[in-house]
Amino acid sequence: MNLLNRLLNLASGLRQAAAAPAPAVSAAAQPDSGAQVAMYLNQGHALARQGDYAGALAAYDAALALAPRLSEIYLCRGTAYLESGAVNEAIADFNSALFFCPGLSSALVQRGRAGLAAGNPRAAISDCTAALRANPRNLSAYRVRAQAHRASGDAARAAADYAAYLRLSSDFYIRDRAEIETELAALHQQSAAT
Repeated sequence: MNLLNRLLNLASGLRQAAAAPAPAVSAAAQPDSGAQVAMYLNQGHALARQGDYAGALAAYDAALALAPRLSEIYLCRGTAYLESGAVNEAIADFNSALFFCPGLSSALVQRGRAGLAAGNPRAAISDCTAALRANPRNLSAYRVRAQAHRASGDAARAAADYAAYLRLSSDFYIRDRAEIETELAALHQQSAAT
């Protein structure tokens, strides 16, 4: 399940939780905060899909104001930071997501992507390896780790990760399959030349 689907499922769950009968709460509590968090998450997702990362960040900030311990919001905001080029802020948010939900494989992969963007393939390899320990079928972890191995000059390990990615992927990833097969062929040629 990709990150966007997972987040949409989370938002749906928050909406359902908000719709469920709530236990007696004090007048100061806001019984609809779950619905508000879901609304801000959905707004942030829509804006991020449109490439409006500043708007998405504002929506995620609003969600965090209501639910400051929800790791998924940090994950979303970190991804928006990463896509907008704010790598250090992204890493800080992925660290926060992992603080509130240790071993969250999607946060580890995203932090690996950020490490790779920061020019640190070792950190990316370490994060993706940890993500694969948490979820051995995490396709993104194989792909990012392959990119990190390639960036560090290890063509054999990059090829092994791309091969694992292809072996585990389904027909839903046909668009990626051609790209990965081309990359894998280039890595095999590189390995044969050395």
